[in-house]
Amino acid sequence: MSSQLVVDGLTVAFDSGGYVVKPLDGLSFTAEDGELVVLLGPSGCGKTTLLSCLAGLLSPTAGHIAFGDTAVTDLRGPALSAYRRHTVGVVFQAFNLIASLSARGNVVVPMRLPGPGPPSYSTPSGSRNGRTTARLSCRVGSSSGWPSPGRWCTTRP
Repeated sequence: MSSQLVVDGLTVAFDSGGYVVKPLDGLSFTAEDGELVVLLGPSGCGKTTLLSCLAGLLSPTAGHIAFGDTAVTDLRGPALSAYRRHTVGVVFQAFNLIASLSARGNVVVPMRLPGPGPPSYSTPSGSRNGRTTARLSCRVGSSSGWPSPGRWCTTRP
């Protein structure tokens, strides 16, 4: 499977009080496997809209997105869910965390949704000390603080 990302003629249009707003209007680009792509621009220019389309969270008004052999804009139902679950990862700005769960719980719950089997954990070198482990068991919004997403990660075998 090719890992190339191809965006061709991508347009997203919203109705805003009788006016049509197009945060993306005919955007086209290609990103090769291993290439670094930076999205840079002022607030409201379409960065989040583009990422939402690439992740399959938002359907564009027009255009085509292909990631490798997958035509993202043609995916529907279970195929779209599988793409979101196994191909892309999204960290929302607001995190959308469940307040009654610990940091570890908020990571594990989505990983268990695809099927049975415990996830495996990997942490950056030196971060599996008592302090980080304690912080992973804290509740969202607790006085003990919330772990920085950059301090820990999980992997699936």
